[in-house]
Amino acid sequence: MRLRCNFYDWVISVKSDVPIADNFHSLFGRDKQQLDVYSEGFSSDWVFGPYAANNQRFSLELPDKYSLYTFCYLLREGLGLRVTD
Repeated sequence: MRLRCNFYDWVISVKSDVPIADNFHSLFGRDKQQLDVYSEGFSSDWVFGPYAANNQRFSLELPDKYSLYTFCYLLREGLGLRVTD
């Protein structure tokens, strides 16, 4: 996973060896394409299509650190990893 913040939002790219279950609710648009121009600092091989196109390699945008924390929590669950205290 790669992340970056530019004071306005977060851009995240995920590359997984296994499919990631869709438990993200309405946290981000599953069909929304992340554009290279808004992925400053990412090499072109780390900007992927939307989650709906490939649930193992995808890029997305989140508005704030609270959404980022929620995404990471749900990503871990989507990978089948147990979230412990």
